[in-house]
Amino acid sequence: GTADYVDPVANVTRIQRTTVNVSTVTQLTSAIANATAGTTIQLAAGTYSGSVAVNRTFAAADALIIKGAANFASIATGTWTMTGARQIVTGIKFSGGGKVIPAGINNKVIGNQFTGWVGKAVSPARNSSQCEIAYNEMYSPAAWNYTWVNDGDTEFRMGIRTTDDGVSDFHYN
Repeated sequence: GTADYVDPVANVTRIQRTTVNVSTVTQLTSAIANATAGTTIQLAAGTYSGSVAVNRTFAAADALIIKGAANFASIATGTWTMTGARQIVTGIKFSGGGKVIPAGINNKVIGNQFTGWVGKAVSPARNSSQCEIAYNEMYSPAAWNYTWVNDGDTEFRMGIRTTDDGVSDFHYN
């Protein structure tokens, strides 16, 4: 296979073995459930409404990649929860309340765009480990007046190379 993803921070190349093209949340959910090592799920341009559970585990060189269409033309409006290990979500526009919750091991939220969120756009869960949130664009939150509650979750802080809890890195956002 050919290299289809190079992690910009760890400089690890992931080898593409299979590409699955999807255009609906139902197809996306099925593609996640049936993914094999090295699968790239390519989202078509369009809106993906509703919650998505990304719950697979792969080796580092065989990570599952969910990749949006060019120019952030794939728009997610629900909550995406990443459990399991070694999943990469990239190139997707999360809008109008759309957010990502990395909750597994070594999951990556890299190169996405977030607009219109309230409270948390990206929120690693307490049980996450070695998750990475990097190179994302944050625009036009619906509200900054979020009341912080000490619920044990990691709060999103923008900046260069900030680490909140020692297990999840946030940088270059």
